[in-house]
Amino acid sequence: TNNMTDLQYAELIKAVASRIKSVSDIPVNAYSFTGLIYGKNEKWLNTGIANGVLENLDNVTYHPYDWFEPVELSAQKTTKKAQELTEEIKAVNPEAKMAISELGVSKQFKYIASDREQGAVTARTVMHYQVRDLARYFTVFKLNHTSALEQSHVEDGFGLVKSANSKYADDSGKILVPTEAFLSFAAMNYVLADSTPLGVYNLGENVAANGFM
Repeated sequence: TNNMTDLQYAELIKAVASRIKSVSDIPVNAYSFTGLIYGKNEKWLNTGIANGVLENLDNVTYHPYDWFEPVELSAQKTTKKAQELTEEIKAVNPEAKMAISELGVSKQFKYIASDREQGAVTARTVMHYQVRDLARYFTVFKLNHTSALEQSHVEDGFGLVKSANSKYADDSGKILVPTEAFLSFAAMNYVLADSTPLGVYNLGENVAANGFM
């Protein structure tokens, strides 16, 4: 899409989405906002909405990252923008939603001290969006620890399982060994499977709970 205009991209999405819908009932997603709070993709989405793109889309996807602050703090920022976009999208297609196409917490972030903390922050961040109906689904970024050649790079620290070519490799030499972070994430999925979000309950100063049923 580097050489496309926003209108050309909209026409491409319309053609591809229409074709997919004609042969399958799988969800069709587009417009991955990699910098949601910075509004980098809004011109493209607005052009698409104006030209009927949402008629065949199920989800508009985004990455809830700030990169300069802990994930949970950036989540507070991106929530407002995601809610605004959701309202804009639903005004055109009531069935369409926002969906997270990439979510993760890197162990290279200075505020993540352990696998357990990585898992806890990842789970809490996912719940933050789910309880607000801002994540029809989510995709964990780089499930497997990789990038042996760039072991100090932030992208090496994502992942909830250990691989043989990573500095996080299991001592036994086995690959794809679940970490405590993976167990936390899996436990959240198990507990919340088929649940319905009830909303956020403020329990006092700086204390809140996410309600699911």
